[in-house]
Amino acid sequence: MAKKTNTTINDKNYYRITATIGIDSEGKRIRRQFYGASKKDAENKRDEYLNGIKRGLNLDFDKITVGELFKVWFEDVMRPSVKLSSYNRYSSDYNLRIKDSRIATMRITDLKPIHFQSWYSQLAKDYSYNTMINTNKVMNKFLNYCVKQEYIIKNPITLIEFPAPPDNLIMSDSDAIVTLDKHEIEAVKHSDFIFIFALMTGLRRGEILALTHDDISEKDIHVTKTLGANGEITTPKTKTSIRSVPIANDLQPLIKQHIISEKEKHLKRGVPFSTSNFLFSSNVCTYILPRNLNRRWATFASKNNINKPFKTLRASFCTLLCERGVDIKTASVIIGHSTIKTTEKFYAAVKQDKKHEAISVLDGFI
Repeated sequence: MAKKTNTTINDKNYYRITATIGIDSEGKRIRRQFYGASKKDAENKRDEYLNGIKRGLNLDFDKITVGELFKVWFEDVMRPSVKLSSYNRYSSDYNLRIKDSRIATMRITDLKPIHFQSWYSQLAKDYSYNTMINTNKVMNKFLNYCVKQEYIIKNPITLIEFPAPPDNLIMSDSDAIVTLDKHEIEAVKHSDFIFIFALMTGLRRGEILALTHDDISEKDIHVTKTLGANGEITTPKTKTSIRSVPIANDLQPLIKQHIISEKEKHLKRGVPFSTSNFLFSSNVCTYILPRNLNRRWATFASKNNINKPFKTLRASFCTLLCERGVDIKTASVIIGHSTIKTTEKFYAAVKQDKKHEAISVLDGFI
């Protein structure tokens, strides 16, 4: 049975219905036409549109493209909520792989999983797997925002089959769990205090360098800011990064001794000391640039045959908590991970080592 239609456009038959979608500034009704392959199809489009209006969306919300909405979200929502380094990384993903894609030209209300399936298949041909992962992260954040704002009902990315990684994929440093072994930890214990501090607190490099004496209380370290590559002070990486970290008993006297040394350095340099000064300062009593701290670590690591980056100290702190029975939820809060899933990776690595240690009791059995 042929579908009933009531209008023809460019030799194609449609069913057209008209609905009032609002009132203009002069009190006149705003009318809009909806077209479908059948009466039911046209009515569904009308109802979907009117429901969008009821949710507070703009009258022309269904016309906005992914690219247009992405740009607004990126500048007005994303930029104020992330660090400059993260913003620049996301900006690169947008400009190189999203901005001029077919996805960007589509209306936000027309998005379907198949469109992303096709897009990711093309990306897999042109870019590395890790690059695809990064692009997917920023697109997923955007689409989750669209769902939250009710531009779309469901994030279409969640319904696709993401391309499998190649067999020869070399995982990035961020995917691997790298920590210090027992001998390396012993070397750190007898090194610069800033390295000991990093190992015993789990703070990120920028968080350590942004600390002032005001941020240190008798039993806690209050993390509220971070120091960037060029010395700029910004808010921490995530909301969970703003936290209070308990000071271990063994670390408390070392911090007090360090503060005395800092006061003596200021006096020697003729620089007035105040509690707003940086806890870890340079030779001229200013902030320490992250790259300079990396150089100090590289020098120490080279002398002690440690081929691991500074951030390994933070990872080692996490595993130390696990080894000493701290529950995973508490550890996640102390460390400031954005989700408990990140902490789980470290705990899983420790548990794997414990399995090998446990099975060693069978050594010599046969």
